[in-house]
Formats: sequence, C-alpha cells, structure tokens
Amino acid sequence: MIGQHFYHRSIKKIIATFGSLFSDITVETGQKKIIKVPIHFSQKQKFIEVALGAPDVRDMYTDITLPVMGFEITNYLYNAEQMTNPINMQHKKLSTDKADFMFTSIPYTVGIELFVLTNTLDEAYQIVEQIIPFFTPQLTVTITDIDMHNLKTNITFDLTTISQDIQYESSFDEKRTIMFNFSFSAHTKFHSNPRTLDRIKKVLIDMKEADHESAFGKLTGTLNDENTFNWDIDNG
Repeated sequence: MIGQHFYHRSIKKIIATFGSLFSDITVETGQKKIIKVPIHFSQKQKFIEVALGAPDVRDMYTDITLPVMGFEITNYLYNAEQMTNPINMQHKKLSTDKADFMFTSIPYTVGIELFVLTNTLDEAYQIVEQIIPFFTPQLTVTITDIDMHNLKTNITFDLTTISQDIQYESSFDEKRTIMFNFSFSAHTKFHSNPRTLDRIKKVLIDMKEADHESAFGKLTGTLNDENTFNWDIDNG
C-alpha cells in the first residue's frame, strides 16, 4: 500500500517524450542561415525575464538566445472516462512458483504548455508551421514504460489552443519579443507498485463426505501422476 517505495519515472518519461517531439525544429534567419531552435524544460516566467534581459537573471542564464522554446507541466487531472476495473491485474510469470504483477494502471491527463520566443514574427511563424501539421489535433507516441513487464504505454498529446503574445521591455521603441503559447493535454497512465504472488499449491476445504454427496452426488477419484486426485461426480 502507500509507503512502499517504487519509482517508474513516469513523469520524467512524459517530459522526455514531449521534448523530443520538438528537438529538431529549425528556422532560417535573416542572413539565410538555418539554425536549430533549442528547447528547455523550464518555468515560463524565467524565460520571459531572460529574453527581456532582466538585470536580476541576466547573469544566471548565459546560454539562452532567441529563438528558443521552453515548456512546463501546468496540471494533473484524473481521467475517469478511461478508468477500468481497479482490481484488474497485469501479470508476468517469473517462475513456476511465483508471479510478478501490478494492478491496473490509472489514466491521467497532464497539462503541458509550450512557449516559443523569437525576435521576429517570421521566425515565430516558421516554428508554428512546423508544429501545427503534426497535431490533428492529436499525436500518439508509444513508449516502453516498465521494462520488466515489457509494458507499452500510448501517450496521446492533444493540441488544444494556440495564442500569440508580444512582450516589450518597457516601451514600444525598445526590445520586442514575440511569444507563441501552445497548450497541450497529454493522456497517459500511472502505474502502481509491482507485487509478487506465490502459486497456489494446496486448497483445504472443511467439508465432510456426506456434505459432498448431498451437494454434488457421490464423488469418486483417481490418483494422477502429480499425486493429486481427479474427482468424478456420480449423480446416481
């Protein structure tokens, strides 16, 4: 139950999978040069402060230049519509005497916000047009979630909204930063702790012979090769 340590790295896998979707986006600059747009997992407000050259963070981040992309997780929401019977089990046989299993996975929707910062609208439009065609509005990625069970999980990313924002440092005559915000919903599953189940070797039933005959008729049996009885029912 709660308190037993286990860690499937499910949230890390969502972050890594989402970031990999946008890791190869490029833009053509004003000098006809093609550059790859870096992407970071970071808080949105920090990116805005760095892009605008805020004095208190300028020295903290020296490797962020525009254009750049970033994303962060915004919320977690239980998905009741996709929930199945919670006592269903996913099994993997370990040996003839033991089996490793987990109870059914719990469906969740994870909110993710992707933000794009550029110096020009043309660079922003290039990035937007490389993202939108792949979400109609969904994109599904299959990952290996738990190696020991060879458990595959489909993560479906829904692109829900796109918005544009223009940030100014102080006045319209000073530095301008173009920002596009993409809101995604990632439909995934979280898994419980693995457990071990021993094979049932013996069953004891507290019943007399008369009870058997009254319920099922006369019982006869033969001893098989495994030293257990094969029972036959004779209803007279």
